Amino acid sequence: MFADGRAELYVDASGRWYCAGCINDAFAFEGASFADAMERQLLGRHSHPMLRPDQSSVEIWGEVFTHDDPRAYKYR
Repeated sequence: MFADGRAELYVDASGRWYCAGCINDAFAFEGASFADAMERQLLGRHSHPMLRPDQSSVEIWGEVFTHDDPRAYKYR
């Protein structure tokens, strides 16, 4: 969940869960399964920020993340 408390959850064909900010342009990996994603959400753990190929950085939780940040989710 993002700092403003607004987000949408999405699942892909392989069952991985993602969170997208409704206000900002941020997208994050929540977990490899529904259980992982819900545990992260309910316990308030930070997800793994994702950057689009055209983004050099993204700001989530007041922090700036780049492609080389180890906390960023590598989807490729």
